[in-house]
Amino acid sequence: MVLQGNIMSTLLVSMVFTPNERPTVTYVERSGHVNEKTLAAAVATPKQVISVSGPSKAGKTVMIERAIGADNVIHIYGAGIKNPDNLWDSILNWMGAPSERMLGSTRSTETNDGGKVTSQAGLGPFVKVGAEATFSGKDGKALTESVKEVRSGMHQVVRELKDSSFVVFLDDFHYIDRDRQSEIARSIKAVSEQGVKFCVASVPHRADDLVLNNSELRGRVIGLDLPYWSVDELVQIAEKGFAALGVVVDQTVVLRLANEAAGSPQLMQCLCFDLCTLCDITDAGAAKGKRLAAADVNMAAVLRATSTRTNYSTLVTTMHKGPRIRGEERKEFSLVDGTRGDAYRVILKAISADPPALSFPYKRLMERVAAVCHGEPPTGSSVQNSCTQIAKFAANVEDDRVVDWDEDAGNLDIVSPYFMFYLRASGKLAELGQTAAPQLF
Repeated sequence: MVLQGNIMSTLLVSMVFTPNERPTVTYVERSGHVNEKTLAAAVATPKQVISVSGPSKAGKTVMIERAIGADNVIHIYGAGIKNPDNLWDSILNWMGAPSERMLGSTRSTETNDGGKVTSQAGLGPFVKVGAEATFSGKDGKALTESVKEVRSGMHQVVRELKDSSFVVFLDDFHYIDRDRQSEIARSIKAVSEQGVKFCVASVPHRADDLVLNNSELRGRVIGLDLPYWSVDELVQIAEKGFAALGVVVDQTVVLRLANEAAGSPQLMQCLCFDLCTLCDITDAGAAKGKRLAAADVNMAAVLRATSTRTNYSTLVTTMHKGPRIRGEERKEFSLVDGTRGDAYRVILKAISADPPALSFPYKRLMERVAAVCHGEPPTGSSVQNSCTQIAKFAANVEDDRVVDWDEDAGNLDIVSPYFMFYLRASGKLAELGQTAAPQLF
């Protein structure tokens, strides 16, 4: 039970499993990895930039807010940053700084005998905006000049945040155009040297973007790696939550949820919440003493319910269709699920196959491609060309880039665990292949 004032209320499932909020009951501190203490110590190091690398939806924001205090985190997203001015404006917008403000005025009065009396408000740092009003009276002529302050970008950010408790958290640095990253990295270095705390986050395969774009940052950047969550760590979320609700869930069910969560604590929260909903568990009172065996859980229904929170239908359809065909039709291949499709379908089936994974080096990708094909698979060049197009679709269709293809390294990365989960659980690929959805358990 939860005590609220003098009223005793029931602990709701939505208070326990919180996919869209910072968890409390089900918060798990990853003792074997970067945690609040190591991050707080890094923030306390003067004139250092903190670089946190970790997969999307892996809890970077939650950890940072717990280590620093949510009210002290200025959360800025890299996707909206085109140049340093955008960065400073975004920070000032978060702070609620007006584009300009009246600081005061200077008043001068000319007396009839030619003398002059001046009065001036205390102005502090300002930029004058020429606005002058003149009027006459029996005592002579009065001149009033308005004085306003306008935003001064980086200089204002330094003035406001220098040696403060605030930390600028620049999330998804890898989404900033690579041609602009170097310029922005130099600006971050400049303000950090003046006492502004910066924490920059990227996905693992782009973790060194910040340093690569400004070699002078080497030795000034503290790199903290936050890997995908392990199955054991995800299991702890379920165990804490179900224990708080007073329900006992079969361990095989918990393990299945943890495996399907694709290394994402947020997905694990979603899965546990949807399981409770489908099993009519609404609060601790309704759950107390209840036991759920594997036979009591419709796992396919749980996975499908969670997939509705991760809807990538348009993107998957676009990827499956591939680019517009010019000339002869693309070659089709027979797949082990009984369908036929071109290289695009083959790749989507390959990356969604068991076991769940989020990163596919070229050799492993080709092994998966061969495994889902019945007979001849697509050639390596065909797979590489298709991966290039798939990554382009991801960049153009979704604001949150969910797939990244490194052509030089030959590595396909699923940036968003939500996208991988949707591929596996939604049944969309079965629908597109015009075949019955495969069993999910």
